[in-house]
Amino acid sequence: MIITGEIVTVIYQNEENHYHILVVDTGEEEVTVTGTFTKLAMDMQYEFHVVEKEHALYGKQYQAEAYKLLLPSGSNKIKDFLASGLFEGIGESTAERIVAKFGEDTLDIMRYNPDRLKEISGIGDSKFEKIHASFQSHLEAEEILFFLNQLGLSVKQSFKIYEAYGTHTIEKLKRNPYYILKDVKRIGFKTVDEVAKKLGFDDHAAERIESIIVYLLDQEAMNGHMFLSRSELLRLLRSMANVPEDLFDVAVSDLAVGGDIHVEKVETEIRIYAMNMHKTEIGIIREIARLQHGMPKDLSYKGNFSKLDLTMEQQIAVDQAFIEPMYILTGGPGTGKTTILKELVLRMEASEIKYALAAPTGRAASRMEEVIERPASTIHRLLEYMYQEDTSFLHFQRNYENPLEVDAIVIDEVSMMDAPLFLKLLDAAKTGTRIILIGDVNQLPAVGPGNILRDLIDSGVIPTSELSQIHRQAAGSLILTNAHAILHDGELGVNQKGKDFFFIQESRQNKILDTLLDVISLRLPKYYHIDPIESVTILTPIRSGALGAEGLNIALQARLNPQRGDKVFGRFLVGDKVMQNRNNYSIKWTRIGTLEDGDGVFNGEIGKVETADKRGMVVVFSDGKRVEYSKELSDDLVLAYAMTIHKSQGNEFDYVIIPMFHMPEPLKSINLIYTAITRAKKQLTLIGDTRVFQDLVHSQRVVIRRSSLAERLKKVYEGAFKDDKE
Repeated sequence: MIITGEIVTVIYQNEENHYHILVVDTGEEEVTVTGTFTKLAMDMQYEFHVVEKEHALYGKQYQAEAYKLLLPSGSNKIKDFLASGLFEGIGESTAERIVAKFGEDTLDIMRYNPDRLKEISGIGDSKFEKIHASFQSHLEAEEILFFLNQLGLSVKQSFKIYEAYGTHTIEKLKRNPYYILKDVKRIGFKTVDEVAKKLGFDDHAAERIESIIVYLLDQEAMNGHMFLSRSELLRLLRSMANVPEDLFDVAVSDLAVGGDIHVEKVETEIRIYAMNMHKTEIGIIREIARLQHGMPKDLSYKGNFSKLDLTMEQQIAVDQAFIEPMYILTGGPGTGKTTILKELVLRMEASEIKYALAAPTGRAASRMEEVIERPASTIHRLLEYMYQEDTSFLHFQRNYENPLEVDAIVIDEVSMMDAPLFLKLLDAAKTGTRIILIGDVNQLPAVGPGNILRDLIDSGVIPTSELSQIHRQAAGSLILTNAHAILHDGELGVNQKGKDFFFIQESRQNKILDTLLDVISLRLPKYYHIDPIESVTILTPIRSGALGAEGLNIALQARLNPQRGDKVFGRFLVGDKVMQNRNNYSIKWTRIGTLEDGDGVFNGEIGKVETADKRGMVVVFSDGKRVEYSKELSDDLVLAYAMTIHKSQGNEFDYVIIPMFHMPEPLKSINLIYTAITRAKKQLTLIGDTRVFQDLVHSQRVVIRRSSLAERLKKVYEGAFKDDKE
């Protein structure tokens, strides 16, 4: 539907995201038009391509999907247009002089013969440059955005593309629209593929095949894989596009020659990497070799500072941590990793060893700080990250040129650290720095690419202590003893009076949901005297569906936080538990009760909506950060009454409920159920089908990540030892 009319009023305008609510006079009536727009001229004619919407409060509105300025005709209209404030260097008097000179030919002259503006009194070289640049830029932007809109892109997507390519947008897209996938965030392959088809690219175009290959490698990296085998990549490619094998091989060859991918043969398997993933693996090996040849500062005191009753296993682990430059400590919950960490810190302090404590997430760092009673930070903060908004580039100020000034770096929850971040950490450690890595190798691996902790242990090149003995104080917890039993296919204890591990049998999904809502809203609060929003978290293996995180959050919000009235941004209410769903390095925050402020809220941080209205809302996070969210920023928030098990990594919750139901085969693993169970501190309730639970427990299937890191490390070190012997 097309509406043509003059803008008579701007009801609302957001300077950050350019969202507007306009009143437009069509000549027959005044209508409300909403959308994202660049600079607009009042009382000028625009053509809006719109969709009719019905707003609950404000009635009928028109949402603009595309728009363009209709250049005015007639001297008076042209003069008003030039004096509208759109163009730098043109005010009322200058507009009058220009139109007096050129009349109705003014706009054509300004566009195609702009030097003639210098004929007008008062327009010298400097002013001419301002007027010309501003006029051309505005008209060009209008044309480009309309061009993009006509390709089926939303106004928001069009803005992003125009910001990336500017005046070269049309030329760039006609040459290869698939550049968008690499250069513009949050525009997916399907959208770009539709644009390419409208621009005349056929299904077997080289640009398309190469872009799909790069896209698939990037997607699989997001799924945790460093590479794909040739056969798997070809299979995935053919699931998206019917591409002949010979064209696939040509595309792979061209991408390899161009430096976009790396191809190597390992025995009979051909492995294909995105180039950044290959460089990451090689870089990690290089940095480990460098640090392994360093001479870290040694302990001058080796006594038991913590005065805790260390087991023989723990005592050996503490001593071994300072034998080699790099060391790994792994073990399940209740085996004493925290006790060992406390002892390590006290020994380093007594020996005047300067150290840094860090973890991959804010939640894990906060917990580390609580239990050790020493400052800890995220790895990002340790490396002093800087986010450049104009380029969306994340830069770490600590690197090989500006290393961390510490003698030892201790990282907790290493299973959550992906390969690229691990490389950045090693890169920032000067030669001679001691690296101590702590984590549970049986947890789910990081959401990002790689399986760092597992690969390092499997390589055998870094000394490792694996704790297996459960502490006396932990042995009374069925949560902990069952977690260890799962790993060793042992007997499980459930539903014992006074214990902390319960299972409620329900087979049908609707009954599982009903029981879950009853347990969280009535049974647990009544028995344990707790606030269910503050104390209870639901963990589920999937995101979608009635028992997925999204469906559960809607049901839990209605049950635990029932309020009348409109939800803010259609989703949130005051009192809601929410979670940041992606890293935002530039968002501002202040700390409650302090004068501290800063930038950055990270993926997985959990908070509560403190205040909310139609202008925005304020969220207070668990570490005391208070953050203001606009509508655009709120896109990064999700409800957090329930979350996926993957999202729960690094967190611990007092009370946890897990629905047990049939799930997709690729998700089933012993790592999944082990990670879920070990998130609970005080009490765990599973609700669902015992057969599903038993299948997960006894399958002994582990998560596999496609990575060559372990075997590369083995080969490098075997070669080094062989050379030493010779």
